[in-house]
Amino acid sequence: MADKKTHDVKPHDVKPHDVKPMKPEEILNLIHANRGTAICVPTMTTGPHWRTIAPDDLSVGCVGFMGGASSLGLGLALAQPDRRVLVLDGDGSLLMQLGSLATVAGAAPRNLVHFLFKNGVYHTSGAQGIPGGLTVDFVAMAKGAGYRMVCAIYDIEDFKRRLPEILKAEGPVFVELHTGLADQTPMTARGGVPFPKQVSDLRAKLLKPRARA
Repeated sequence: MADKKTHDVKPHDVKPHDVKPMKPEEILNLIHANRGTAICVPTMTTGPHWRTIAPDDLSVGCVGFMGGASSLGLGLALAQPDRRVLVLDGDGSLLMQLGSLATVAGAAPRNLVHFLFKNGVYHTSGAQGIPGGLTVDFVAMAKGAGYRMVCAIYDIEDFKRRLPEILKAEGPVFVELHTGLADQTPMTARGGVPFPKQVSDLRAKLLKPRARA
């Protein structure tokens, strides 16, 4: 489309080893505090902490189908065009379904923000290194696929500063977040609501009339 532009909001020139990795929990806390009425789709190691801080919000965890978070988020974004959808993805997960980048970009949902928590390992299954490790450039892939806005963030203060802009930007937006390992994984923090129940609960909430301001 002629009006579809893909751009970096910050030069993608900082190397992962230049700064201390961000804590996933700090990032999730900031997203939680700023998300408003957005639907959130956590997956893998973003799931346990998100369950703790946002147990009753508009969330549906991507469990049982590794790599499906962005596709699940895309479906929600298309079905709910007047509401923001935030995907809380992992690098190991996205590698399972790289084609979803092109699918999301092709559908061009203006209300979708795709956060990628990049740590270079499959943390849930034992922290084995992913193919390519930290050298995989997901920002370049998302930009090439056609996301409207792409960036990489390495510093928590920078993330705090830029988060409001990211959440208001025209999507699809892709944000690569360079993080350390989460305190817990789905293997160490078992439990949570079964996926079918999460889906039915979210559907019921979305069918309720929205409160007038």
